[in-house]
Amino acid sequence: MKSNVESQRDSFNWNAYINNYPDLRKLTTHKDAWNHYIQFGKNEGRTDQYNHKSHPYYTHQPFLKEVLKNTTGNILECGCGDGSTLFIKECIKGTDRKLITLESDSDWLNKYIHLNSDLHELYPIDATNDDTDENAKKWVDFIDSELKDTIFEVVFIDCSPWLSRKHIFEYFKNKSKIIVIHDFDYFPNKNLIGNVTYKEYLRRKDSNLIYEKIQIDMEPNFKLYYPPFEFFVGETGPPTLVFSKVLSKEEFDTLTGIIDNNIPEYYF
Repeated sequence: MKSNVESQRDSFNWNAYINNYPDLRKLTTHKDAWNHYIQFGKNEGRTDQYNHKSHPYYTHQPFLKEVLKNTTGNILECGCGDGSTLFIKECIKGTDRKLITLESDSDWLNKYIHLNSDLHELYPIDATNDDTDENAKKWVDFIDSELKDTIFEVVFIDCSPWLSRKHIFEYFKNKSKIIVIHDFDYFPNKNLIGNVTYKEYLRRKDSNLIYEKIQIDMEPNFKLYYPPFEFFVGETGPPTLVFSKVLSKEEFDTLTGIIDNNIPEYYF
């Protein structure tokens, strides 16, 4: 039988460990990362769990958390997942804010359906991953049929297929105060939402990959947020859009100013 230390070593997520901390990326094996953790990292409070610094599905978290901290209303989550559902619940814990989660993938929905309560409703969407307008509009059809009387202050969009995100954005852009979309670079690159005004290609010393960072133009109030370059966990970041057509420019600038001031705390 393995000892506790041996079991911890075998389950140690060394890829997450080194990607959480840029100074550790010189470590190239499980053995080296584990030895560092035992000798230094554990006492330093370092973790081998994926987070917004090491997983491409989680890069929205700092920006979404700041939006949630600076709002008080209902939240719609389009697409549940390990990086958002429990995260949002933790951010609004102890409040009377209502969270509604929509998901078309039964496996993902079943993973979280036990969370259903008066303050957190979860609903299935009868759609597939086919990236067609007809299929994607099923998300909006459900929202318009079942949730049209609910006012959502924040809408977080991270669902499949891609076109479902576009249709949900179009539905809520004149209704909700703040819309947050993860992996947003896909949409201006495909001329679906916004326009690309500039592309920058970057390299890191610890990688042979070429990373892409874009600048965009949209109307009226938007900001495209990237993680700091050393914390890119995909070839495009990936970035997160914060958007509002409901807030005034002054209100939106105040919000994004708060986000800008607080974001370094999440990384450094």
